[in-house]
Formats: sequence, structure tokens, C-alpha cells
Amino acid sequence: MHTRSLLSAALLFVCLPLSGAESGGVAEAPRPEAPQRLLRQILIADTIEGAEKLEFVESGEFIVVASPALATLDRAELTKRLQAGKGRPINDRLLAGIAQVVEVFVKQSGFAVATAIIPPQNIAAGAIRVAVLPGKVRNIRFEGNRWFSESMLREKLRIDRGGLVQVSELDRSLAWTNFNQFRRVRLHVQPVPETGEADLLFNVQERFPLRLSLGYENTGNAILGFDRYTASVTHGNLWGRDHQLSLQEVISHSTKLFRVHAFDYRAPLPWRHVVSVSGSYALVNPTFYSGLFTQQGKSVNADLRYVVPVRAKGWEGEVSGTLGFKQSNNNLEFGGVAALGTTNDLFSASLAASAFRADSRGRWIISTTVTGSPGSINSRNDEDNFNDVRPGAKPRYALAQLWVQRLTALAPRVTSVARVSAQLASTNLVPSEQFAAGGANTVRGYEERVLAGDGGFLATHELQWSLPPTALGKRLPALETALAFFWDYGRTVTKHPLIGDEKAAYLASVGLGLRCSITNHLSATADFARQLEEVELPGVRHHRLHVKVTLAF
Repeated sequence: MHTRSLLSAALLFVCLPLSGAESGGVAEAPRPEAPQRLLRQILIADTIEGAEKLEFVESGEFIVVASPALATLDRAELTKRLQAGKGRPINDRLLAGIAQVVEVFVKQSGFAVATAIIPPQNIAAGAIRVAVLPGKVRNIRFEGNRWFSESMLREKLRIDRGGLVQVSELDRSLAWTNFNQFRRVRLHVQPVPETGEADLLFNVQERFPLRLSLGYENTGNAILGFDRYTASVTHGNLWGRDHQLSLQEVISHSTKLFRVHAFDYRAPLPWRHVVSVSGSYALVNPTFYSGLFTQQGKSVNADLRYVVPVRAKGWEGEVSGTLGFKQSNNNLEFGGVAALGTTNDLFSASLAASAFRADSRGRWIISTTVTGSPGSINSRNDEDNFNDVRPGAKPRYALAQLWVQRLTALAPRVTSVARVSAQLASTNLVPSEQFAAGGANTVRGYEERVLAGDGGFLATHELQWSLPPTALGKRLPALETALAFFWDYGRTVTKHPLIGDEKAAYLASVGLGLRCSITNHLSATADFARQLEEVELPGVRHHRLHVKVTLAF
């Protein structure tokens, strides 16, 4: 921006009249000069009529912007660019320079099409009136849309004929319209010569709004089986209103042993917020001692979430509030060894914020959440009930979570991925709310949830080396492959340890990984990790292979 200020000042200086120059030849008798007016102030409006009505303002300001439509202009920066003209004699060259500098600045400030005009005026007070005419929309056209109607897209964009062609508002409209994973909308602004207007062409790249996916991963446990098979379906344009519904089924190697039904419904609102409802129902039926004993358990989760997308200073993200409910009579999904004798309910409310920002070297992703539960809502949400789930656990609690990831390009094919997460809790928590370490998504090389505490810290650093794409044929996309070397660390802390409990414990591992993908249709990862802090478990080795495969179409 500083360079632009210098260039603008130089441009204005060139437009100023040369004074004090000497010329050869015979000297002429001096002529009486007309009194010159010196530039004291520049007044800016968004119409010619508005500019003509402006009068000198006794405020001491050099630049006065009298237009709500131009309120976003950085007056301090514009003052720097025009400062060279202050106190100079007002003439045609100075006026031309002012008009050009103002027009360029307005275009750089987010108005894709704009014209600066200096109308006829009285300059006796040393004030120059400039009419800045922001470009307006003449026509709006859509190309390429089939599954998403033009009327629905127009409603989401909220851009009408005659509206201002303002880059910031267009960016917000595009970001909101591209919230749906089944389409991408790109904008081409086509200025109409000599009119101050522009045509907007929206190119829609979309696919049929139905996605089926199948997946496998070995993220289970010894009691409920290590294998997890997933099938899901997502519809991206329910009722023709851009609503999205996802249904998911997760099983172990036996549907009787472990089965989860889940759904998620998202509805965009006219004021560009999102409301979503999600839930899951899990059934577990493990056997022990070669089938002599059988346990049955069930768990229910439900969430109501309200999301507000936000954009500020290069960051894009969202702020959300969630009301949650959980009911369970077992902790087998969280590494427990037995179903419980009672059913417990958990009611919670949370506030969360997440954002990402890209830069020349990579991008940042940050997420933070604060969750609280009042406790004692019903008979299944009191201290006695929670104490049966985990001795010392309280139904009234608060916790804070933080998650940060930094992706940095170190070389054309080498990328660094650093990730940290942490949790703080006010008291001892039930297993569903604890901070866990161990497994494919935390510390690789260990079984899932080897450690669990009320708070803790996780850190991962991964170096990825992208290999040249592998051609699979003329009709198939190329196979993208990357090798990875990683280090994982996890530490858990018990808020109020009981007799026999450890206050803190940690895990650490190193390993190698393989990443494969074919556009959005196939994603596969395989990570082999070796424990640096060995954990002794019956029949468990000190290394592990973690596998995840997803096929979508």
C-alpha cells in the first residue's frame, strides 16, 4: 500500500503545472495575472448532483467523503495519495490528476467499476468537488447450472440489476453460494464501455446433488471389534431449497456386535445463517469368555446447532452455538470393559469459533470451543448417577478446547503439517467428554483411547513429500500419492485423581505414512507408527498400522 501511495503522489505531481521555468528569446512585458485559488479541500460524493451541493467544511480535514456508499474508503490512505496537491494552484492539470488518483483508488478499494468526474463548480473557497460514480449492475446471467435453479441462485446471491458492483459484497455472496459442496460458482465482471455499468456472468460448475460413499478404517477396540465399515448418502438440494441431508451407517465386522445409525440435516436461512440438526443411535452387543456372557448397550446423541459465517481481515470461518444431549448405559465405545447398571443423561451448551486463512506459504486453521453443563436436569443427570459411570465425575462442568493447524509449503513437493490441540476441564468428566490419546487421530502406534483424562495436550508434526502423479488411463484422473514422516505426542491429565489414579501420563510415537487420492472419488491413508513410550497391554505390540479408505461416487 505504501508503494501505491508513492506512485499516486508521483502521478499527481506530474500533473501539477511547472512553475519558475525559464524560456529563451526576447523578454515580454509582464501581463497581469488572474488571482489563483489554492487547493484546500477535496469533497467526494457518489453522484454529480450530490457533489454540486457540497460546500467547504471547516473541519481541518483535507478529504471529506459525504456518501454512505463510499463509507468503506480508507480516507487516511486517500489523503496520503493526494497530499502532494494540497496548497497548489487549482488548474486543469491538477484537476485531471485528482480525478485519476481518486478513480484508481476507488477501484483498488473494492469497486470493480468506477468513474471519477469533476463537475463544473465554484472554486472560490479552494474546495474541489469530485463525483465518484460506482459501477452498477446492468445484466445478470448464469451458465452451466442444471441441478440448482437460477431463481434459487439469485436468491442466495442477493444481487439485483442496478446494484453496485462492489468486490467485497460480491465475495461475500459467492462465499455463501459456494457453501454447498455440490457446486462452485465463479464470477466474471464484464464492464460495459462508456456506460459506468457492468454485466455479471456467473459460471456454475455443479454435479448431481447426490453422493454415495463407502469406507473402512481400523479404529475400533478389542471388545467391539477393530474394523469399522461405513456407508453414507448425502443429498445436497432437498426440496430444491439447498438443504442438505446426510444418512450414515457404521458397523463392525458383525452388525450384532456394533452398529450406529446417524443423520445430519442442514438448512441455510435467508439471512445467510445455517441451522442444523444431527443425531445418532448406537447399539453394542459384545460377548465375553467365548460367548458365555453377553452385554447390551445403547447410546443416543442429538445436537441442535446454529451457525453464523464470518469474514474479517483475510480470515474466513464461522461462529456457532450448540445445544447437545447424550444418553448412554455403557462406556464400551470409549474403551470401557463393561456395560453400566444405570442410564445417564448429559445436557450441554457450547459456543465455538473456527477460521482459516491462506497466505503465500500455506494456511492457518484455528478452532476453539467452550462447553458447559448445568447438571441436575433430571434423575439421570445427578451426582449419584454420574458417580456410577466414573467415580468422582460431576454432572455440572465446564471445559474449553483449542485446535490449531499450520500447513506450510517448504519446497515445491514438500509440505509441513503441524497440529496441536488441548482441553481444560473444571472437574472430573464422564468418558464421553474426556480428552483421549492413542489411535489413528491422536497418537498413532497405539490402540484407540489408551489414555483418557479430563484435560490434556496433543501435538503432531508431519512432513509430506508429494510424488509425481500416476496416469491411470485416458478416461480416469491421475493418482495423487504422497509419502509422510510423522511424530505424535499426547499427554492427558486427571483433574482430581482418586486413589490409584495417575495425575498425568503421556504417549509418543514416530512413523511413516502413505497418502493416495483420485480427485474426490478415492482417498486412502496408511500409517505405520512405533511407540516411543511403550505401553504394556496383554497381547498388544509396540507398533501399529492404521488404515483408512473412502470411496465416493
